[in-house]
Amino acid sequence: MHKLYQKLLTAWSENNSYTRMIVLFSSIMMIISIIMWLMNIASNSQKKILSSSMSEMSNSLEIIEKFDAKFPGKWFHFLSEQPQLTEIQQYLTQFQLDNIDIKTNNGIHQITGQTKNVVELTNAIDHLYNNHGLVIHSIVIDQIDQQTIFELSLTY
Repeated sequence: MHKLYQKLLTAWSENNSYTRMIVLFSSIMMIISIIMWLMNIASNSQKKILSSSMSEMSNSLEIIEKFDAKFPGKWFHFLSEQPQLTEIQQYLTQFQLDNIDIKTNNGIHQITGQTKNVVELTNAIDHLYNNHGLVIHSIVIDQIDQQTIFELSLTY
């Protein structure tokens, strides 16, 4: 290694200043090229990471779009809090549902009541789903004469 250094130093001292400048400039350009090449490699890896995260986000948005096409408005409810029992009871009485009893067990609202019209019950369920994000967990409907008795379990 020492002999190589001596040869380079001898060759450097024998050259004129113009040749020295060209060698120095070439060396600097070589170092800059290596640095730019390394930065390009790092940039490409960052682009791949960014590209993969963008494609994952795009896939997630497509899934949300498909879900929202089947169940419109449900994603909106994840931004709000779960409705209170008094709110649910108020909405159900607006739809002419009688003898309403609401209990909550493990996050499931169990509603029992009566109605004269099944359409009113479906409208109430539709309203609770679209405006409050409540989804049917189970439903039992019995028809006795003109009265429809229902047991409805809703979950958020």
